[in-house]
Amino acid sequence: MDIVLAGGGALGRVIFDFLYYQKYNIKAFMDDDPSEKDLYYNVPTTKFDQIDKYNFPDTKFIISVLTPNHRESIVEFVTSHGGIFYTYIDNNSFVSPSASLGNGCVLLPYSFVMSKACVGNYVHVHFNSTIGHDVIVGDYCSFAPQCVVGGYVTIGKNVTFGMGANILPKIKIGDFATIGAGCVVTNDIPEGATVVGNPGKIIK
Repeated sequence: MDIVLAGGGALGRVIFDFLYYQKYNIKAFMDDDPSEKDLYYNVPTTKFDQIDKYNFPDTKFIISVLTPNHRESIVEFVTSHGGIFYTYIDNNSFVSPSASLGNGCVLLPYSFVMSKACVGNYVHVHFNSTIGHDVIVGDYCSFAPQCVVGGYVTIGKNVTFGMGANILPKIKIGDFATIGAGCVVTNDIPEGATVVGNPGKIIK
């Protein structure tokens, strides 16, 4: 199986390193502007409009863009051309046998998805983050390093969590919300809100 990383920025390079040392066959990065990207481990960067050069299903894509809305647009483009996304779970991460993961997720080292959690499609979980038991996570959510989500939390789609965010049990977070770095969320968060601080306060 050949791998193409959909996104050639910093996150793409981070994911590449783990794939490389786990002996994946990485063919290329794809990026909107490959002219500005240096070769990384001599791996080329191609434009998205060159997607038809790859053979499906022998080539699979891993999403390597952190921003949920940008990630969604890339997924729509790749899948509309017949591309298939691969779910990458690092060898040092854990997914409970009773949990479920959607298509095209990325779990970086020491991330945990606990009992009966239900994680949607194209979700990114960064280093040392934990999705608690019975949590529901919508599509395209993004968790920065060291996030902790307590049990029975419900999270909408396209939600962004900054570094070290903590979500108390049984909280509900609406679609397109942004949870700031170090924020401790103690109350439900409406759709599209931005929350910062400890305890978390809505600022927008």
